[in-house]
Amino acid sequence: MNKVSAVTVNGKEAPFSLKHDLTKLKLPEGSDVHQHHLLRTKLDGILHAADVGGELAISFPKGVRVESQKEPSSFVTSQPTANGGTSDPGTPAAAAAAALPTANPFGVGITYAPITVRIDFTLENPNMGLYFVGCDHDDKRYPHCFTTNTPIPGATSSWIPCMDGLWDRCTWEFEFTVPKSMRHAINAPPSTVGSVDTVVTDAERPGTPNTAEDIDITVICSGDQTDERSHPTDRSKKIVSFALASPVAAQHIAFAIGPFTRTSLTEFRDSEEDDAMGMSAVEVLGYCLPSREPDMRNTCAFVYKAIDFFVREYGSYPFTNFKLCFVDEAPVRALASASLAICSNDVLFPADVIDRMYEVTNALTYTLASQWVGVNIVPKGWEDMWIVVGLGYYITGLFMRKLMGNNEYRFRLKKEAEEVCRQDVGRPSLLYHGIMAPFDYEALNFIALKAPVVLHILERRLTKSGGSLGLSRAIPKLFLQAMTGDLVNGCLSTAYFIRTCEKISHTKLDVFTDQWIYGTGYPVFKITQRFNRKKMVIEITIKQDQTTAILPRPLDAENFVQEALKYNRYEEPPEINPIFTGPMTIRIHEADGTPYDHVVEIKDALTKVDIQYNAKYKRLKRKRRQAMKPGFVVAPNSDGTSDTPAAEQEIVLQCLGDVLQTEEDAFLWKLTDWTKDEEDRMSAEAFEWIRIDADFEWICTSSVNQPEHMWISQLQQDRDVIAQYEAVHALAANKENPIISTTMIRTLMDTRYYYGVRLEAAYALAKSATEELEWIGHFHLNKAFRDLFCYENSTIPLPNDFEDFTRYHVMCAIVEAISRIRDHQQKAPAGVKQFLLGLLKYNDNSGNDYSDAFYLAKIMGALAETLVSSEATISQFTFDFGDNENNDAGFSEAVVQEIERCQRMDQWLPSYQNIISRKAIEVKEILANNRLIKPNFREYLAYTQEENFDPLRMKAFDALVNLGALRQPSLAKYVFFALTSDPSPLVRRHLVKTILRGFGDVAIGGRPQSAGEGAGLDDMIIEEESGDIAAEERRQALARANPGGAIEALQREISESDLLKKLLWDAANSTELDLLSRRDLLDLCQLLFTTKDSYVVKLKLPKPRLRATYLGKGKVVFKKELPWPKPPRKQEVKKEESPVTSMPAPTIKLKLPTLKIKLGGGGGGGGGA
Repeated sequence: MNKVSAVTVNGKEAPFSLKHDLTKLKLPEGSDVHQHHLLRTKLDGILHAADVGGELAISFPKGVRVESQKEPSSFVTSQPTANGGTSDPGTPAAAAAAALPTANPFGVGITYAPITVRIDFTLENPNMGLYFVGCDHDDKRYPHCFTTNTPIPGATSSWIPCMDGLWDRCTWEFEFTVPKSMRHAINAPPSTVGSVDTVVTDAERPGTPNTAEDIDITVICSGDQTDERSHPTDRSKKIVSFALASPVAAQHIAFAIGPFTRTSLTEFRDSEEDDAMGMSAVEVLGYCLPSREPDMRNTCAFVYKAIDFFVREYGSYPFTNFKLCFVDEAPVRALASASLAICSNDVLFPADVIDRMYEVTNALTYTLASQWVGVNIVPKGWEDMWIVVGLGYYITGLFMRKLMGNNEYRFRLKKEAEEVCRQDVGRPSLLYHGIMAPFDYEALNFIALKAPVVLHILERRLTKSGGSLGLSRAIPKLFLQAMTGDLVNGCLSTAYFIRTCEKISHTKLDVFTDQWIYGTGYPVFKITQRFNRKKMVIEITIKQDQTTAILPRPLDAENFVQEALKYNRYEEPPEINPIFTGPMTIRIHEADGTPYDHVVEIKDALTKVDIQYNAKYKRLKRKRRQAMKPGFVVAPNSDGTSDTPAAEQEIVLQCLGDVLQTEEDAFLWKLTDWTKDEEDRMSAEAFEWIRIDADFEWICTSSVNQPEHMWISQLQQDRDVIAQYEAVHALAANKENPIISTTMIRTLMDTRYYYGVRLEAAYALAKSATEELEWIGHFHLNKAFRDLFCYENSTIPLPNDFEDFTRYHVMCAIVEAISRIRDHQQKAPAGVKQFLLGLLKYNDNSGNDYSDAFYLAKIMGALAETLVSSEATISQFTFDFGDNENNDAGFSEAVVQEIERCQRMDQWLPSYQNIISRKAIEVKEILANNRLIKPNFREYLAYTQEENFDPLRMKAFDALVNLGALRQPSLAKYVFFALTSDPSPLVRRHLVKTILRGFGDVAIGGRPQSAGEGAGLDDMIIEEESGDIAAEERRQALARANPGGAIEALQREISESDLLKKLLWDAANSTELDLLSRRDLLDLCQLLFTTKDSYVVKLKLPKPRLRATYLGKGKVVFKKELPWPKPPRKQEVKKEESPVTSMPAPTIKLKLPTLKIKLGGGGGGGGGA
């Protein structure tokens, strides 16, 4: 924690006061969970300190005045220094010289002379903002430290006194004193442990390479390194200086210190690209811990392409270089600061890992994009956060399109739009989300999802309104204004952004902003179409049905606390907009195959439009399937003409999905084609198919009453990947039939399709695996896998070969699709389970250049799902008294044995990030929750130990809590002990989420029965359940489905456990946790416990004793009292002597002082602002 020892202003000592001391952010002993509101008041004072005057108040000493100066000065330099180790006499352990911005920082009007404020402070045991890793004696990792920033006040000011507001921007200079190398750090005196240059005191630390002493200590900081020199008095140390000339906020300052290896990531740029960039080329540097350099090179090989793309498209880079530093135990995946990104080592992956390519590339590209918008440009207010986040992800997506292709970009954008529709139920608007500051990174997830999609549809509408260049012109203009200073203080507001777009496109955007930025929800379109042959028009009706079609989100464990808090605050969900307006493009592919676009203006809830038919209406014979079959030839004459009349000639349609066309293929694959009568009816159609919103201008869900054959035509003939995706989903939603299954298997086997469409086709095939269709979908999936990945005429898989990434993804998709097959009892067929178990048994990766860890994890997860589905139906009352139960039990044992074999292999030869062990824990948790196996808590506890990989530990903690650890005193104590004492901030933060989710499970589903507590199948007794009991259970389940009933149910459960109350309060009252974690725990306390303004205060009784008199209004008077007189000893009276008469004790009157103590509303704690 920061402890300020002295403050000087212009060299003169100044009086100061510290309003908030994090070490005192707790209530004294004697308080309990019923005083959570008192602690929350203190916490809110710190979280909002930047908005209410700050934490450190400094008074000007005599002789210091604010004076004007003739020469204008925009900003004055802030000069924080960090000195570690043994300080010179009279020099503080750490000092910061910070200067305030001038009173008029933009050079307009009067300017004032800078005022230099020097703050001497020490930093002890920080729990946020600055993290130390590998500094314990038994820690095997390399010692290093790094900073983190969050979009809340207090992240940076927790390790250095500063103006920690997002809009308090200034230039910076840093000076660090650190050991020269690991050898000097190891031999440093123990007294320096805990300072900025924290060292290892054990020269024989386990796991450290013998060459560690030769590794230099490197400092990476925001800005440019200006100097590196030896310490003037201690030759084992060096002083490294940095300067940042561009004014940025304190939370965009970061540094890292440790034995990092430096790599130039621009060396991947070839000479031609280097020449093309010229002077605009930006240097990109990567820093990682020893032995991680190959992974960093593989992970960051694309970064130079990204920065070149941004420079070419959006103008000059705001800083001089870009640095990526990878550290252990980073609380989030990647944090962007000025010219530096602090990233977690977890994002690094070797060259043999396939599955993390897109995810990590997108995340690192966003940190780079944040240099333009996010660091150099900041939101003008918290409500404008959406535009900054949205622009960063939008230009990130544009680079991903250039890197991975347009199909990948559009396919993922469509999936993101669907996810927006799934999540945007009862949520506030994009603009309102920002008002919820301070917030953590999870609160940004929805904004990061919706904002770039909204910007995409804005781009589509701008480009269609008069030929404007849209955002491709608006964004570079904003970036240029930020560089030249025209964008005041680099602050971008929603209104300014919209105004810029309107000027460029000459289009008013009031309606758009009201619906998509200030408004909530999304439209639900129901479209009907009919061809009017008499008028030769296509009659289309578009109806908006969002008010009835969008149902409230069900309450689940993940969102229980947030929804319950809204319920307690009487927050009503925002009203759904009944009418969305705007242009919609309808594309009609007419009978001659020509597409015609028609722009329809949606103005009302019901829109009817008649679209004129363009082609001459006459019946044209079109050959669909037969034209592709071998042997079918339209014989021409010698001059190239045909004797067939033109009206009777058949149009041969070359299309996708034309594989498996021979009669032999049809027999082997059990394919079904259209009959002659069906083809004749289809030939009579006036058009091929209709596409709604063909230009992707809406975030919506839609349904079109289009017949099945039109969807198939759209899938096979439309080259747009979104059209193909929509066709697959529409066919999957139709009633299953052999034609759909045949179409899906041809789509899956046609390599010309984009691989994402092939994956969706595989999932659609699982819906055709029904008993009514003789399991045709299962047959198609099974045969596809055997033909592609198994030995001939065998179900034994071939050795893995993942050279073709598309084949790898198809392979995984088929496995997942097969695991979704269910019979009429919703049980997985025996053939499905045996097939998946065989894949796990006979997997061979010996000759593969790529890791199969993720593939094995998917097989294990698929097996678990099939077992759970079969067990879940055992409780249903059926008359199937065969050996299914015994077979399921035996199969479960075989699956667990195979999974444990993979788990042991992962212990001997660890997979990438222990993905197999993590999946094994998850699978065993699922099986234990469904009472297929007994939980092995010892195994989970072993995985939670600190020496294990953090994601593996978090998975083990999840399993413990989900299996009832909070209901067992010893395990509950262990979980909360780890929460407050674990050295990893990532694990601590994850534990908070896990505990909240655990309470949510209890609230929604009641107290779940521990695995192994119930009767097994052998002990099952069928009893007739009382109607009253069944009705009561249904009533309770219905009550728990809404926030009010779930809160009451949880309160009843927790009221029975005094231990959970104490553990929860101790964690919320602990100063070891970060502020956001404590806030989340206090939110839970607010839901569960009533408030009490009084609690017992324990004081040591002095001698003489004190007597307290309550005077009212929080005033208590304490008066000293004489000690109680000791009783006289009983004296023995001899018979021969007369008794002694006792003399009265003398009375002494003293005038005692009176002590008055005024108790404020804080209940005895430290004063809160």
